[in-house]
Amino acid sequence: MNTIDKLLNEIASADARGRDNQYWPQIQRTVEDAVAKSQTIDIASFTCSTTNSEYLFSDQPWLYVTTDPAENNLARDIDKWGAIMKNLRKIYPLIDFTILIGNTDPYYIYLKQLAGLPPDQKEVVMTAFKKRWDEYLANLKIWLEKANPTLNANVISWYTFEKETERNMDISFEDEFTKTYLNADSIFTDRDLQWELTELKKQFNPTGYFKKTRQPADEILDDWVKRKFAEYAVQGKWIYDYRPNILLIQNETPTDLRSAMYQPLINSQYGNYLPLVYFSGINNEEYF
Repeated sequence: MNTIDKLLNEIASADARGRDNQYWPQIQRTVEDAVAKSQTIDIASFTCSTTNSEYLFSDQPWLYVTTDPAENNLARDIDKWGAIMKNLRKIYPLIDFTILIGNTDPYYIYLKQLAGLPPDQKEVVMTAFKKRWDEYLANLKIWLEKANPTLNANVISWYTFEKETERNMDISFEDEFTKTYLNADSIFTDRDLQWELTELKKQFNPTGYFKKTRQPADEILDDWVKRKFAEYAVQGKWIYDYRPNILLIQNETPTDLRSAMYQPLINSQYGNYLPLVYFSGINNEEYF
């Protein structure tokens, strides 16, 4: 059995859907192309910064981002992923593991791109956010090394990746996001948007995601949903375009909806999909 076949068998064994994964053709093509060219395969996962929800609408919204990675959403899977990476690297050593910190939700979703703030104040707020994001990244690296050094993970701030890509490629994530957001009703299904809105409304309570945040009006929450779907779609496209040879672990819930949210721009523009692997199982019941 050659290296490609061994890798694909190991990936299928670790994937909750195996070769029935709807993105298997893209997974297979990514592995085949990378190995044929002796290139690195990048297995990656998103994580979100832990949060202090009571600060979201305060005069210091950057404090919404904590600097303590304890209880982050990687903890439940990290040992499983460490074992998977060990097995894959035995077959093909050129495999990286990347953690992408999805830290721009406060800007693009909840604070609506800081609409209404003059440029100088906007810069002050974003500088304060970046400081918190950098502190969180440094602390997450320490946490990961202690929790499972086998992963040997690269940790990347989405904000940093976004800005570096903009400079290198002379493009704008925000422009693409805004275009997608303004066309959300024609890009995403009403069923998915309404389901997200219904579940979002349940999160403003002592056990929800926004446990210490007052619930905004319905029209604001409806806007948040469209912004969230737009951000996922553009992030999916940018990963597809600018992170070569990547297999993205889908560890968010509900599994199938979150997977689909990355795909519409890739599918409409390229007739293809971002290859997602289900190394965290399938969970279509929980939210977030």
